[in-house]
Amino acid sequence: MNKVFIISLLIFCACATEETSTVTNPETSTSTSTSTSTSTTTSTITAPLTQTESYAQNNTLDQLVSNEMWYLYDADPPKSKYPEDLRKIEVLQTKLSDIYPEVQITSIYDEQTYQYHEKYCAEYNITECSLPYISDEHSYVTTTTTVAGVVSPFLDDEKIRLFPASDLPQSTVDLTLQYANEAYDLWMADDYYGKSQAKAIYIMITGSDMEAGKNANREYCNHLTSTGFPSADWCRLDTYKDYVNNGGGGINSSAVDGFYFMVMAPQDNEIGNWYKTMTYHEVFHIYQMSNIFTTEYDAVDEYMGKRSGDNGEDVAWWSEGNADFFSALYTYDLEGFKNEMRWALEGGPWPVDRKTQFFQDGIKLYNISWSSGQGVDLGYRIGSWFTAYLVHNHGEESVYTLWNTVNEKGFDQTFIDVYGKDHRTYINEFETWLQQPNDELLKILDDIYTSKVKS
Repeated sequence: MNKVFIISLLIFCACATEETSTVTNPETSTSTSTSTSTSTTTSTITAPLTQTESYAQNNTLDQLVSNEMWYLYDADPPKSKYPEDLRKIEVLQTKLSDIYPEVQITSIYDEQTYQYHEKYCAEYNITECSLPYISDEHSYVTTTTTVAGVVSPFLDDEKIRLFPASDLPQSTVDLTLQYANEAYDLWMADDYYGKSQAKAIYIMITGSDMEAGKNANREYCNHLTSTGFPSADWCRLDTYKDYVNNGGGGINSSAVDGFYFMVMAPQDNEIGNWYKTMTYHEVFHIYQMSNIFTTEYDAVDEYMGKRSGDNGEDVAWWSEGNADFFSALYTYDLEGFKNEMRWALEGGPWPVDRKTQFFQDGIKLYNISWSSGQGVDLGYRIGSWFTAYLVHNHGEESVYTLWNTVNEKGFDQTFIDVYGKDHRTYINEFETWLQQPNDELLKILDDIYTSKVKS
């Protein structure tokens, strides 16, 4: 099989400017502007590729990688299953870097990747689609500028950008932006320890139509490429599928990426308060991540408290329990909040209620991982009650203090500093407390609600 390559090229330079950050819905031109005194501006222009195209089309690249069949089974080349494929990529990258030393090669996609090349070749009338080809569309000069002597950590200083699927009603798109802005203002509008405030929040909204979701997903990936994010190399073009099929919401990026990719998937359901709560839940994750400065992907999970169990697996109790608790606290009135917290104890997908299932399973809260299947639900819901227990004992600000300082000493030590004991000891005490009748547990919620520190 002949292979088709699309290679993204980035060239960096610096200049000075001032700018305004904007919250934009590209489909509807809905926008909200907020002034910034320090920012980084990203602009893109097409780089001349005549020499590069000529080099690609004369079959020299085919000679480099030979004509034998080879495959990449993932859109992310480093995850290739075959070392020989990686060797060939290295040869290809080295050769191009020798010819164009000022160019940073950031992506190579094979023709198995979501049939993108076939569509690309058709759109751009490329007749020799079996030959290596370097794309104008994916070649950009990215300009990073500094204002007032302070460099923003974001390539994109835009606050929120929406990528809505075309099958969604405008009211759903508008509510998504409204709820995201509300949650942002709760946890990230004021100065805090985060990365110069969270910016570059990209929200893909999917409905029930696969093709519409696919197009929204492609627009998002194209934006990463045009802006110059290195992780555009492995932007997944199939993220939309699970969301279109199953609904829900999620954060599909890391604190390392320099942006936050949030997906909201209401499908064709009637929008109710549940959707507001789900939006706040996901934005709270962005607040959590914005306080983590490491450049190592694995280290992010440690700071997030996801590596706080005994088995080395990612666990849900802290990051998800926080997000569940605070999204319920700030999207319902008192009775609604108490109903949500009761449901966290008494609902669930099992023949018995969650609390009963939790004690029957006998797994420590800090060991409930995503590998446990539907059992991770207990990490979310019982985890939300552990957050309530901490807030009852130490106040709401204690949780924000932990997140705002976790980057200094890591999760384990910061938890001890804030709460006076390690999380395992505290969870042991919580699990004893949790065995009381539910009506007794619910009594702590009134004071928590009336003592809210955000508005």
